Amino acid sequence: MNWLAVSGTIAVLAISPVSAFAQAHLAGAERFIKGMADRTISSLSQSGISESERRARFKALLNDTFAVRGISSYVLGRSWRAATPAQQEEFVTLFQDVTVNTWASRFSEFSNMQFVVMGATPAPSSMPGENAATVRTELRSNDGAAYKLEWRVANKDTLYKVTDIMVEGISMANTYRDEYAAVVARKGGIEGLLARMRDKRDSAVAVARP
Repeated sequence: MNWLAVSGTIAVLAISPVSAFAQAHLAGAERFIKGMADRTISSLSQSGISESERRARFKALLNDTFAVRGISSYVLGRSWRAATPAQQEEFVTLFQDVTVNTWASRFSEFSNMQFVVMGATPAPSSMPGENAATVRTELRSNDGAAYKLEWRVANKDTLYKVTDIMVEGISMANTYRDEYAAVVARKGGIEGLLARMRDKRDSAVAVARP
């Protein structure tokens, strides 16, 4: 018996299912991001909707496709563990509102650009049973300019969620984390951060109000 051939066959059998699983996971992450982008741009660029309706739609999409609570705990950093449950819940709500106010109009502007999925690669994950991938995309304008966006996507079974966006290589989650840590340090703790976020939310709502 040719043991070398047998061992080679066993190795192929052992590797192939893992490789097939990895490819299926990456393809699923790509489909998720493409579907999310198409749905978001279509919904937010619809003509005739008010700014408040645009923001409401974006908030619903954000909660449906992003791991909002996980991102919130990450960007608050060590202050998340020190916060009371009530402070944690308020931070999650305020973080949603600030994100919506920042990005709702920007996503609607993407309707005149081409969203292209370039591919996906595996990403590390410390969560049991979770798979992660980085999906590379480009936004291409009619004048030939291209903007690179990378989406970190985590999934368990068929549930996919975005956990971070990198714009031209800069992590949005890390940017928020650094910004909030600085505010906590300057304002004397989590209550100072929450107060600033309330002001930022209320100011944006006042500007958008007809």
